Amino acid sequence: MRQRRPIFDQLRDALPVARWGFYELLVVFVVVLAAAAAIGVQGLPWAAAAVVPLALAGAAAWFYRDPRRSVPDDPAVYLAPADGTVVAIDSLDDNADEEEKGHLDGCGFFTGPAVRVGIFLSVFDVHINRCPHAGRVAKVEYRRGEHRDARSPESVQRNESNWIGFEDERGGRFAVRQVSGAVARRIACDLAPGQPVRAGEKFGMIKLGSRTELTLPAGAEVLCRVGDKVRGGQTVLARVAGGPL
Repeated sequence: MRQRRPIFDQLRDALPVARWGFYELLVVFVVVLAAAAAIGVQGLPWAAAAVVPLALAGAAAWFYRDPRRSVPDDPAVYLAPADGTVVAIDSLDDNADEEEKGHLDGCGFFTGPAVRVGIFLSVFDVHINRCPHAGRVAKVEYRRGEHRDARSPESVQRNESNWIGFEDERGGRFAVRQVSGAVARRIACDLAPGQPVRAGEKFGMIKLGSRTELTLPAGAEVLCRVGDKVRGGQTVLARVAGGPL
């Protein structure tokens, strides 16, 4: 017998909003509608003021939007794990200090040099995170930290973050790190070690301004540049080392 899902879960999945922000949106809309109704009963002179709470509800819905994405069908590429602007492309070699290595490559997850692509998400970007490549989850590591501006170099090492290491069917390793920003206070991630993932699959989000990083083996061919605008699960950031052209 097919198990029936709660009505709120059915509604959440039917709407084009992030599942990780659905209940926050529900609370916002209830409060906003109550405020608008309270303002409205004051009479015609106050009617225009009801636009303010309604505009706030619209802004919240826009932040938690979940647009459809056409995921490229190419197993030889790494896709952007988030929407935003590429703010850094850094090499991580064996001479990096231990603190930097721990934050960038998951404490020895990569056995050799690696390259990291940093993406800054403003409050205007879609904040859903997506898997950049098919494979399985090898490791998940959450770290408490500060909440500095995600555009600053210091945020890479000091901010709250969630690191996910993946391994593809060829044994290639790659990683995504969710980094909180100055406003963000919560990182959502549904992944667990051993879990298989598809390229472009949604797995979580960072609420409000933030940063998402993709770390790859140094042999990967990086195809993006600093300043590029990218879309999660759609924009190709790099090509697998030795993959077909």
